[in-house]
Amino acid sequence: MYVEGYFDVLIFQIFLLKYLKNNYKNWLELYNHIGIFHLGGDCFTDLLYTIPDDPYRKIVILDGDKKDNIGITMGKIKRTKEVSPVKFMIIQSFYDKDISMNKSDCPIYLLTLKKIEDYLDPIPSNKKDGYLIADSMNKVPEEFCRIFKFLLVDLKDYKLPLN
Repeated sequence: MYVEGYFDVLIFQIFLLKYLKNNYKNWLELYNHIGIFHLGGDCFTDLLYTIPDDPYRKIVILDGDKKDNIGITMGKIKRTKEVSPVKFMIIQSFYDKDISMNKSDCPIYLLTLKKIEDYLDPIPSNKKDGYLIADSMNKVPEEFCRIFKFLLVDLKDYKLPLN
């Protein structure tokens, strides 16, 4: 799983851990199968070529504010084809039947809200405090739960008991 910046990684890690602990007995085993990496913040398009091809399943999660410039973003992404065999595509939802399970494909999902901090309660005044607020929250935002369910589908291939 690839997200924009370092603090996004921390927030996603905290929510993933909470989600797994609340839903699976073997949460630690599952947690160790999902890596969350950052793409350098606003320079994310420059690092897309680092996303590995097969055999890894991958997804890029971007803040919702990227919807405003998605044309520019997709232009930059198309240029990565010169150096990366990964096929990037925008997805609107995780219920989309068009999402390929081909491991060379990399869906790009834009969050509904403009920035990841908007999912936190309370919204932090400083982005650096976001992970502390995420850690104090009792509930994982529903949109994050859908992302995690999408990622866990592939773990059935590893014969992990998803209970």
